[in-house]
Amino acid sequence: MEQFKFSKKTLIASLCTLTLAGCLDDPYEEPKQPVDSIMLYGSGDDGSFSMAVIDSSGTKAFVDSSGSVSQGNIHTQSMSESTSGDLDVTITNDENGRILLESNDEEAVFLDIDTSEATLQFDSQMKSKPIDGQEVYLTTQKEIGQDLGNVPLTSTFLASYNGATQTVKVPLSCFISAGMDFTQAVAPFALESSSSLDFTLGNIQIVANSIEEDDVLECQSTSDMVEADDLNDSYQVSTLFKVSDTGTEGWATGITNWMTTGTSTLHWASDYIRVEFTDAPAGENGGLVFATADGSTLDISNYIDTGILQFSLNVSSYASHPTKRLQVQMESSEFGNSLSYLLDESAASNRWTEIKIPLSELFTRDDGSVNINVLKNIDKGLSILPEWVESTDTLQGIDFSIRDIQIAMSDPTKEIDLYSPSDDQSFDVIIMDSDGVEATVDESGNMIQGNIQTQNPLGALRGTLNVNISDDKQGRILLRSSDSSHINLDVDPSSATLQFDTNAISKPALDQEIYITTQNEIGVDIGKVSITSSLLANYNQGTQTIKVPLSCFSDEGMDFANTITPLALESSTNLNFEFSNARVIGSSLDQNNVLECDDTSTPLPGDDPNDSYSASKVFFVSSGVQGWATGITNWMTGGGSTLHWGGDHIRIEYDNAPAGENGGLVLKTTDDSTRDLSNYIDSGVLQFMFNVDSYGSHPTQRFQIQMESKEFGNSQPYFLDVGLGWQQIQVPLRELFTNEDGSIDINALKNIETAVSILPEWVGADDTLQGMQFSIGSVQLVIL
Repeated sequence: MEQFKFSKKTLIASLCTLTLAGCLDDPYEEPKQPVDSIMLYGSGDDGSFSMAVIDSSGTKAFVDSSGSVSQGNIHTQSMSESTSGDLDVTITNDENGRILLESNDEEAVFLDIDTSEATLQFDSQMKSKPIDGQEVYLTTQKEIGQDLGNVPLTSTFLASYNGATQTVKVPLSCFISAGMDFTQAVAPFALESSSSLDFTLGNIQIVANSIEEDDVLECQSTSDMVEADDLNDSYQVSTLFKVSDTGTEGWATGITNWMTTGTSTLHWASDYIRVEFTDAPAGENGGLVFATADGSTLDISNYIDTGILQFSLNVSSYASHPTKRLQVQMESSEFGNSLSYLLDESAASNRWTEIKIPLSELFTRDDGSVNINVLKNIDKGLSILPEWVESTDTLQGIDFSIRDIQIAMSDPTKEIDLYSPSDDQSFDVIIMDSDGVEATVDESGNMIQGNIQTQNPLGALRGTLNVNISDDKQGRILLRSSDSSHINLDVDPSSATLQFDTNAISKPALDQEIYITTQNEIGVDIGKVSITSSLLANYNQGTQTIKVPLSCFSDEGMDFANTITPLALESSTNLNFEFSNARVIGSSLDQNNVLECDDTSTPLPGDDPNDSYSASKVFFVSSGVQGWATGITNWMTGGGSTLHWGGDHIRIEYDNAPAGENGGLVLKTTDDSTRDLSNYIDSGVLQFMFNVDSYGSHPTQRFQIQMESKEFGNSQPYFLDVGLGWQQIQVPLRELFTNEDGSIDINALKNIETAVSILPEWVGADDTLQGMQFSIGSVQLVIL
C-alpha cells in the first residue's frame, strides 16, 4: 500500500471531514508571532513582577499599590496616580540601597522573547549627581540574592544629571554571559547604588532586536575617568593640550593637521600652534585634531552637566572662506562624534579670544537624549576645522592659532554680578554716614544720609552711581544681601577677584584712607585692602576697573559661600567718585592690574610739603648725590661704556660698543626698595636735564625711556627725539603708565625701584652705539 505523509494540520482537517465531533475544541495552536517587547514594569505590564527595595542593612520591603515605600535609607513615591507609574527613588545617609523587580512568588518567570539581540531598557532622570567614587550598577538574578552580571551605570547617570529623562539601554548578553537565564528570571532588573542617589525610574522592559539602537551601553567600559590637574581645584580643570617651556602637556597631545586632498602647514610657537592652509585645492577640506597620544579613550561624563570646553583662538585670516566660521567637535573613533558646534562668523579675527563651549551642547541631542557612548570613549579631545566647503570654494590662505585647551567642571571665569543692570538684585546698596546711620538706596539711585549722598545721573536701574562723601568725615557704601541672609557666591576665592568700575572725580589726599572690606555678619569687617593709591592714579583718567583678589578676604576668614556683604568701600574723609558694575570673576588672578592685598597705601609725597609742584628728587649731583634713585648702572649686552662725573650731571660714553650690541643707563634705589608714584600720574612728569654730545652713527638718533618695577614689569616705552646740546626733558607719567586700552598699570606704578632707564634705541646686527655720548642730571618728579 502506498504510504502518505500527513502533517498534523492535514490529518486534523481530514478527520474533520469525517466527523465534526470535537473539531471546535481542537487543541492545536497556530505558531506564535515573535514578541517585540515585554513590559516588566510600566503601563501594560502583566503584574508578573513586584517592585521592592533593599536598604543598607539588607532589609527588603515591597512598594505598595500607590508606589510608596520607606525602608531604612531608601524611599519611593509615585510620580503619577496610575499603577506602575514612574517612581521617584531616593537613597540617603551616604549608604547603599537597591531597587529591584522580583517575581511575586519568588518562582522563576519564563520571559518568552528572543534574547540574542535584545536589551533591557528603562527610563530615568537624575535629580542628584553621583559623587566621586560612587558605584551605580545594574544586575539580574535567577535565584534570590545571587547577582548575575554587573553593568556600571555611574557614567550614564553622571551624564544625564540635570538633563531630560533618558532611556538607558543595556544588552541582555551582559547578563547572559554571566550565567543569567531569562527563561528562569526571578529578578530581571536590580539597580544598586553605593551611596546617596535621587532619580526617577519607569518603563522597565525588554526590547527584542534593539542591540543596534543608539546609545546601547557597553557591558564594561575600558575608559578611565578624566581627572583634574589639581584634585583640590574646585573647577576641576583638566588640560587637553598646552605648549610650555618643557614641551607639550595634557591628555590630547597627539596632533594631526589633516586634509582630504592638499596640504596644511603646522607651525609651533612658544605657547601655541598655528595651522596655515598652504595648498588647499577647491572643494577640499581639512582641520586640526588633538588626540590621545596612545589611542586610549577617556570618560568625560563627570563634566557634562555644567562643564565647558575652553581654549584660546586667534584667526589671522579667514581668506576667501564663504561663511568664515570654524566648527568644533569632540570625537570617539569607535562611537562617532559629538554634535558640531559652529563658532560665530569671523570669531577671533586677528585677536586672541577665549572660546567657551558648554559640553552639554556638544553631547545633548535635540530630543534631550545624551550621546553617552561617545562621551564615555573620547580619544580626540578637540577637532577644529573651517566649516565644510564644496565645489569652487577653498580653504586656501586660512590661518589660525590655538592654545591652552582644557575642560572644566564649570566656567572658571564665570562672572557673578553683584551690582549692575543685569544682576539678580540679591544685594541692596547701603550708605552709612559718619555717625554710623544707614540708608538703603532706592531704585532711583538717589539717596542722602548725613554726609554721604548718591545720585544716578543717567537714571538706569542699578546703573552708575555718583557717590559724594563730605564734611571732612568718613563715609561708606556697601552691598548687603536684601534680607540680611547669607548668600552663597559659588566661586573659588583662591583664584577669583572682586571687581568694580570707578571714576575718581576728586583727588584723594596722600594720607587719606580708602579701603575695601567684606562681611559675613553685619558690622564685622573681614579683610582690608587699601585702594587710596588706585584712586589717586585713577583721578582724571576716566573710568577704571579696580580688581582685588578674593583671597585678601578669604585668607582673613571671609566665607564667600555665606556672605552678607561681598563689598564695602569706606573713605576716611571727603571723596567724590563713581561706582558701577560690581562683580566677582572666577579664575581672574592672572588678569592685568589685579591689586596686591596691601592694607595701607603710601604714595610718594614731594620733598617739601609747601611746594605746589610736589617736586621729589630722583637723582641730583651736587657735592655728592641726592635723591631716592642714586644706584647707577651703565650696562651693555656686549662691550662696554664709560661713566664720567660732572659737577651736576653724569655722562655716558660708548667707547667699546661692537656692532649689534646695546646698552643704557639705569638709576634705581640702592636697596631695591620701591616707591608708589600714584600721586604723580595725573599731571606729573619725569623731568631732567639732558645733553647729547654725539649720536655717533646711530641709525635713528632716538632714545627710549622707561620706569621699571622688578616685580611688576616696565612702564610703556617713551621715545625721545632730540638734537644736540642741553635741554630740559619732561616725560608725562600718564603716557608711561597708561596701557593701550586706557587702563592704568597700577601695580608697576606703585612699585617702582628703577626710576629711570634710558638707552639709545635698540640697534640691529650691523649698527653700533660706538661713539655716542649723552649726559643727564637734575632728575625729579614734578606735578605741573
